Amino acid sequence: MSALQKQYDGSVRIITVNVDAPEARPYLAKYRVRVTPSFTLFNRHGRVAQSYAGWPGAATIARAIDQAVAQP
Repeated sequence: MSALQKQYDGSVRIITVNVDAPEARPYLAKYRVRVTPSFTLFNRHGRVAQSYAGWPGAATIARAIDQAVAQP
């Protein structure tokens, strides 16, 4: 994730959530997070563009980010 944060620095926000924190529970339920790591990518309108359960690889995440950024 740190490599992706460097790659997209300034163009996207990458946010991590501590799944053990009580304040994370509403988000875990809302986005149906059942395993860690999980990734939910949002488009510029705040809608879910893609979700992954488990680690799909940096290249897959980068492609999904590029697609989400390219959407109008």
